[in-house]
Formats: sequence, structure tokens, C-alpha cells
Amino acid sequence: MEYEVAQSRLDLAHVVVHPELKGFSWTELHRAKEIISAGERAAEEALPRIKALIPAFGPACPLPRRG
Repeated sequence: MEYEVAQSRLDLAHVVVHPELKGFSWTELHRAKEIISAGERAAEEALPRIKALIPAFGPACPLPRRG
């Protein structure tokens, strides 16, 4: 049931990040660092799409200031 709910929510997302997790099983918690790294790589690859959408949301989605 949770899977179906999550899948139905994907249509609402502007960007969906799908890390490459082939070769991993949900039972392999000892490989957490590798799984996290895969997620980080996928997020980095999605950044251009995410940044391109930010102007469309204007002040409702301000970027944090650096420095």
C-alpha cells in the first residue's frame, strides 16, 4: 500500500531523483555508505534540472544566501 501511495505522488513532483541501486538489496544495510553515495551522485546529476525550475517559483522558493 505504501508503495502505491508513493508512486501516485510522483506525478506531483517537478523533479524525481532516482539513484542507481541495481545490485543492492534492502537487506544490505552494511552497504549504507555505497547506497548513500549513489543517492548523492543522482542528486548532483539532478541539480541542473532543479536549479532551472527555481525561477519559475520566484520568491516562494528563495535560494539560501552564502557567505
